[in-house]
Amino acid sequence: MATLYFEIDHDDEDQYLWPGLRRRGYSKDHRSDLPQVVLGLCVNELGMPLSYRIYPGHTYEGKTLVDGVEFSRKQIGTDSITVVADAGMLSSSNISLIKELGMSFIISARIRSMDSAVTQKILYPSAHL
Repeated sequence: MATLYFEIDHDDEDQYLWPGLRRRGYSKDHRSDLPQVVLGLCVNELGMPLSYRIYPGHTYEGKTLVDGVEFSRKQIGTDSITVVADAGMLSSSNISLIKELGMSFIISARIRSMDSAVTQKILYPSAHL
């Protein structure tokens, strides 16, 4: 997921069949003064794009994970997907849904927010053989 902002002064107007996508929202680039879109991207093991999904700029990206994964699975015609997500996507409901769908996943987390047993395994893996 990424946010892309536009150098315009106004959000998009909703149209009859096409909702306006450029909306103000949380901006990782600290540009909450500009409309943006949220982009979800599915890539292969070489980093080549396979599928993408665009969401309105005011969409919380944590709510896009399962929708984006399901969309990508249908687009590329496979169930074999590994979800790679950052701490913004890390929620117990997202992890539960990924597990229910039988997918592999890699999710980053802040070490300081983990309990000491997990922290020790991460920092000193050979000590836990």
